[in-house]
Amino acid sequence: PVPTETPTPVPTNPPTRTVSYVNLTVAVNGPGTVVPGSGPQTKDAYVALTATPDEGAIFLGWTGDDGDLVTDNDQILMDEDRSIVANFSIDDPTPQGSPEPSVTPEPTTVPAPQTDGAGDELILDTEVPLDTPVLPKTGGLPLSLLTGFGVLFTATGLTLKGRKARKDKDEK
Repeated sequence: PVPTETPTPVPTNPPTRTVSYVNLTVAVNGPGTVVPGSGPQTKDAYVALTATPDEGAIFLGWTGDDGDLVTDNDQILMDEDRSIVANFSIDDPTPQGSPEPSVTPEPTTVPAPQTDGAGDELILDTEVPLDTPVLPKTGGLPLSLLTGFGVLFTATGLTLKGRKARKDKDEK
């Protein structure tokens, strides 16, 4: 038999992938820098953003047309053209301009607590906080003492009135 020649396979090129790009526009407001800056980015990829404040400054956050699309871990999905602003501010705790004059408070004295004869501290009616029930004004005397006298006076009055009524009845 006559040998037959087998055709040599022709290599096929794998399909080429077309890479698309979209534009990222980065603006900086205040003392700081952002990486990456403005330029083309791969479409449908997440881009990690790094905002670095200058010395003595702080990073405030992202704004701009697409600032709300930046994730909590500072990434943005580049599914279309995006525009963001990185905002920085001077971290100065002292207010700008001339300082306000300081006011020195007048010293206050706290009066010594008043005590009763037994050495117990008396709480005056004026010292009761407003968010508590109002206590009856007793002039510093214990309320139970006044209540006890009231009962005594009432009982004595009834007794005296009762005796007088019997005495009047006996005289008639």
